[in-house]
Amino acid sequence: MSYKSIKDKWWEWYKNFYGEEPSSQTVLDPSSAKGEEGEIGKAIFDAYLQSQEIEKERAEGIENLGQKKEFDYQEAERVAKTQRQLSDVSYQRLLKYLPTYLASEGLNTSGHSETALLMAGNQLKEDYGKAEENRASSLKSADLSHQRGVSQLESESRERQRKLLESLVAKEEGISKDYAKKRAEEEAKKLEEERYNKEQALAQASKKESESRNLFTAIVSNLFDKNGDMVFDSREDFSLYIDGLKDKLGSYYELLKEIGDGKSIDKEEDDGWGDNPLFQTDDPILKQLYQCKTLEDYNYLKGGLTPALWEKYEKDFENYKRLYILPGYEDLRDLPDAPKEPIIR
Repeated sequence: MSYKSIKDKWWEWYKNFYGEEPSSQTVLDPSSAKGEEGEIGKAIFDAYLQSQEIEKERAEGIENLGQKKEFDYQEAERVAKTQRQLSDVSYQRLLKYLPTYLASEGLNTSGHSETALLMAGNQLKEDYGKAEENRASSLKSADLSHQRGVSQLESESRERQRKLLESLVAKEEGISKDYAKKRAEEEAKKLEEERYNKEQALAQASKKESESRNLFTAIVSNLFDKNGDMVFDSREDFSLYIDGLKDKLGSYYELLKEIGDGKSIDKEEDDGWGDNPLFQTDDPILKQLYQCKTLEDYNYLKGGLTPALWEKYEKDFENYKRLYILPGYEDLRDLPDAPKEPIIR
């Protein structure tokens, strides 16, 4: 990937996060980058700075290679010039001392002089040619070295940018996964707290309902004597008594109030059985108990309880049996009507 790809990611993130375009001099304020997007922004900005550094090093490397190429060019020109100068000096010396040399050898004739001068001129041209060949070869070598150096720098820079972008993408994914995990953990914790609070509330409600039901059955069980007379001297005394227990009785208060008003609680119409607050519960055992209409149903359910469950529900079973399943009656609908008006002593 190229530097521009990381730069574009930084530009896009900054605009989305802050709502405005950044500039090449824009820096990230860590204190303003919060949460998942903030953490991603920090990772992108850090990669952006590293990408700029890679680009800077690439540019500096190319500049250094250019300077080296220029130096190699100058060196090739200097060497060629030196070689030409040496050739010129040799040629001038030859011209100066050739006549004296030929005379000392007895070769001071026009034919020998012309031949020697021709050979000296040819040698000068040959030296000039070699100097130019060396110059051209050095310049070509400098060009190839520069091209290879630039190509290698470009390749290394692209590879560093690619690895940097891969690392950035991995960091972004890691940040997103970490925050997703945190959200899942927080959601699970919230659901667990809600479940626990709900269970506690249901347990409290169940406990209160059970206490109210037990209080109700205890009052009803002892409300009449063996002659069917209410043990209270008057309805007012009974009303005062249950008024004092109103909060503890809950929904059963109204049932007791009906007794005080002379209404029967011993007979339920078929269509009203399920509406009686006495039979409203979320406890699965009690639900089965309240569906028992005969002694046979009752004994079957009781026989299926473990000792631990029987110990827990014994009082509920005994109260229900005493109130609603009486010996000698196979069905609650066969129970005799309770007196319309309780007898008050």
